[in-house]
Amino acid sequence: MKSHLTIVGFGIVGAMITDTLSDYIDDITIINKNNDKKSASYHSFAWINAFDKSPDYYNKLNLDSMHLWHELYNKNLVSDDEIKFGGDLRLYKNSKRIDYLHKLINSETNHGKEFLDIKKIKDIESNLILDSFNFAMQSKYDGWIETDILINRIKKKLIAKKNIKFINAEVKNVISKNNNVKYLELDDNNKTKIFSEMYLFAAGFQTSKIASMMNIFLPQIISPGIVISTKPTTKVLNKYSSLNLITENDIPHIHFRQNHNNEIICGIGSQDESQFINPNEFAVKLHDELSKYLKHKIVYSGYKYGLRVMPKDGLPIIGLYENSNVYIVMTHSGVTLAPILAKIIKTEIVDKEHVSEIDFYRIKRFYK
Repeated sequence: MKSHLTIVGFGIVGAMITDTLSDYIDDITIINKNNDKKSASYHSFAWINAFDKSPDYYNKLNLDSMHLWHELYNKNLVSDDEIKFGGDLRLYKNSKRIDYLHKLINSETNHGKEFLDIKKIKDIESNLILDSFNFAMQSKYDGWIETDILINRIKKKLIAKKNIKFINAEVKNVISKNNNVKYLELDDNNKTKIFSEMYLFAAGFQTSKIASMMNIFLPQIISPGIVISTKPTTKVLNKYSSLNLITENDIPHIHFRQNHNNEIICGIGSQDESQFINPNEFAVKLHDELSKYLKHKIVYSGYKYGLRVMPKDGLPIIGLYENSNVYIVMTHSGVTLAPILAKIIKTEIVDKEHVSEIDFYRIKRFYK
């Protein structure tokens, strides 16, 4: 067990990790720039899912983490204000992958996925305009997180602990020798230096930049994302917690959910960087597209945009950098994976046990 740990990053992944480790480590320092508008947690659709994720071992990692979210909810460790279950409904106009979807449903890794009667779905979700869709599929254990509410609640809980210290700053430089961090230099006015026994980098898309300061190179794809919100409106989804609309070419079109304040949150499956050329114009078009599928009038409220974490091969990067005092976590689907990552890291850092299930995700795969 390490007596002093410094964690860089406090999005949903960093928050869940810190919360889990705080009962076992003497002192934890969290380095995080407050209100980072480009962080994935800030602008995320925050969907808990394990739909069509490959390879199988990655799909299993997501399924196991979904189980943990349900377990946390059933034990009242996350509240109704922070999480919503109800399943995801996927609607297709046509599908060239119908055989594949049947195979997905019949696989051993299926977790609540099944085809539904499209006529019955149109009756159930009667507030939607679904005439152009021909069949439906559900993932009944999916859900979503109110990331801001959950992260802030965890932060308040941690601030009350004597062994936790938060510093509102970014890492300016990493001073290292022989793969070990000697100290971090921060960008604050005091030019603060952070000395620690061990360091954990979980700073979202900034993780690769911080790691590069000690010549650790983590291949990453820039993955932009925009989500829009409406002003509070009448209830839209009668049964499901989220909805995904799939176009003729089997490309995810738009997805939306309604939060606890009755605002509709909507995103798009594309990772096209053109979203950032004129994000306001893009957001308004997304709102107009959403309106086509709703019987009730909605009023556009605004948008959030930022950069999603996306390792180059699409798989998480997890683990201790070889022969060093640096543990790295960089992953897409951070909302889904946060609880399982916290559990794994507790096992490796506190219990000092090797978790073979994450050998697929260790950094060394990029250095073969």
